[in-house]
Amino acid sequence: MSLDEDARWLEWVTKQFESIAGEDKEIDLDEFKSALKVKESFFAERFFALFDSDGSSTISLDELLKALDLLIHGNETDKLHFLFQVYDVDG
Repeated sequence: MSLDEDARWLEWVTKQFESIAGEDKEIDLDEFKSALKVKESFFAERFFALFDSDGSSTISLDELLKALDLLIHGNETDKLHFLFQVYDVDG
């Protein structure tokens, strides 16, 4: 993505997040699953757990943007580590 495309995408993500999060400005697991419209909840639950870096059971916009930045701009090792964590449910 170019810097301009990146900025537009981040703006879109931010607006989507704000519309889902509402007044509390955080997304819980049910809101996350609903927003993704996933049939298989395993992946939604694992991504949610990995995005929820502070363990608060909600995702803030900052947590979401940091995770997306890692997935988009991280190096191959970072991305592989994230993917490993998706499937490593028992630590």
